[in-house]
Amino acid sequence: MDGNSLERDLQVIPSELEIIEQDFEKRSSKLGKKIEQLEEEKMQLGLDVNV
Repeated sequence: MDGNSLERDLQVIPSELEIIEQDFEKRSSKLGKKIEQLEEEKMQLGLDVNV
């Protein structure tokens, strides 16, 4: 294994991590929106019960 192929292999790792990080951010954002939606529904249900 020469120095160039090792360097090339090491350059692949950050791009894979970036893809994983972007996927995580996207899923995290979707979950955050879902949590907000559920909290809103919970509030509405609470208001319905109190009425």
